[in-house]
Parts: sequence; structure tokens; C-alpha cells
Amino acid sequence: MQPIDSATIRVLIDDVLAEVLEHDVSGHPDTAQFRADLGADSIALVQLADAMEAGLSARGAVVTFDDDELTKLVTIGDAVAYMLRVANADSPTT
Repeated sequence: MQPIDSATIRVLIDDVLAEVLEHDVSGHPDTAQFRADLGADSIALVQLADAMEAGLSARGAVVTFDDDELTKLVTIGDAVAYMLRVANADSPTT
């Protein structure tokens, strides 16, 4: 499997959040907080995790996110970094 880059993960997150929150979030910086800035509740964050698992799986990365780790994600950047690490855990480094 080819490593998945942060730009791909950010696009997936933006797409999923836009669907779940019903508004475009692509203009928000990585420092945007899910709850305070985007208005996401815990249900939206669970939907984000589920959709990200499916989206990454479709790209060849079979991942399962740790629920305890997900509760620590505050910003879009936190989510990108975590999902990048998990998605590429089994990818060879170059």
C-alpha cells in the first residue's frame, strides 16, 4: 500500500465534516476546533471517525481508530496528524 499523505486526509476530513455538519469547512485552518469553531458535537465526531475509517479503507488502508485517542482530538490538525499516523502505520517508509 502506498502511504497516504496529509493533504489526502485533510480532503477526506473536509468532505466528511461538510456532509455531517451540513456546511463547508474547507476554508478553516488546521487549528480550527471541532466543537468551538465548527459546532461539532460528539455524534458528529463519531460519524467523522466512522467515515474516515471507510474512506481510508477504500484507499487501501485498513484502519480502526482507538476511541480513547479520538476523544483527545480537538482540532482539525490533531485529526489529520492522528489519522496520518494510523493510516500509515503499516506502510514501508522511504
